[in-house]
Amino acid sequence: MPRQRRRSRRGLQGKLAKQAENSKLLRLLLVSVWFRLAVVGMLLVFVALVLALVPCLDTSPREIPGVYRTSGPNMVQAWRLHQNAVETTEAKEYEEADYFWRATLRKNPGDVALVRGSASGPKGAPSGGHSLHPRFD
Repeated sequence: MPRQRRRSRRGLQGKLAKQAENSKLLRLLLVSVWFRLAVVGMLLVFVALVLALVPCLDTSPREIPGVYRTSGPNMVQAWRLHQNAVETTEAKEYEEADYFWRATLRKNPGDVALVRGSASGPKGAPSGGHSLHPRFD
């Protein structure tokens, strides 16, 4: 029995060797370890990009019936816009802060803390008769 296993392995190796003679890509995959690593790395990067761009992150809490899903880049943009909104509010630039709060809520409408923080308007801002949340205008 061990001889048959060796023959089947040799047969498979022989078939691959014959195909590798004709195909440069297969030859590179079989011979070069670095090329194999590069191909696997590119496939992993492609899969990671696809998963990051698909809106699959659930940002709404379980108590709220609506489900808001957002993608990874939108989460990063919402985080940075929130930072800009807080900075401009502290600098008492209320028109720019209003813009940043609205943009933050458009990027991530399921974040309850953002909705609560922006519904009342920035602290210390003169009340202009409207809130920063687009649904409450």
